[in-house]
Amino acid sequence: LIEASPQDYATSPINWTRVELPESPNFIASTACIDGSVYSLSFENELWSRSDEGWSAVAVNTQEQLQAVACTPSGDIWVSGAFSTLLRSSDAGARWDEFSLYEDFTLTAISFVDADTGFAVGEFGSLIKTTDGGESWEMMDPITEDFYPLAMHFDSPEEGWVSGVLGLILHTTDGG
Repeated sequence: LIEASPQDYATSPINWTRVELPESPNFIASTACIDGSVYSLSFENELWSRSDEGWSAVAVNTQEQLQAVACTPSGDIWVSGAFSTLLRSSDAGARWDEFSLYEDFTLTAISFVDADTGFAVGEFGSLIKTTDGGESWEMMDPITEDFYPLAMHFDSPEEGWVSGVLGLILHTTDGG
């Protein structure tokens, strides 16, 4: 794990510090929250976070392989993964609420625009959306069935980008 030191990037170079974690987790996703906290998701389904004492992990209790992690502007943490798994924690990973769709596809990326509006994408061009903070998720029309998205970013509930395998980047201006 390598951390950047806070500074004025316009006037000085970026400094990095290498931190070797004793358990050698295999990180597959990371997110930074608006409160400055940082979370990394490991292939071993552990959510890692940094505090004054250093890095520590909590296990995310699911049988499904997780793929993505995101913070909401209100501070909730969401993870997504296989079998359309969606989990939310409001207490830094101590407890998790499940909102899975129980469909046979993997959700590979998740992103929240605001406290209410979020999107998740996955295999077969799957796109799901929430407008109530994740209490319910609506299955949208597939982006395209032969698309395997790996990352996404939405600037607003209408405008977003999704990228994936084979060099494909897709853009929406109508919320998908």
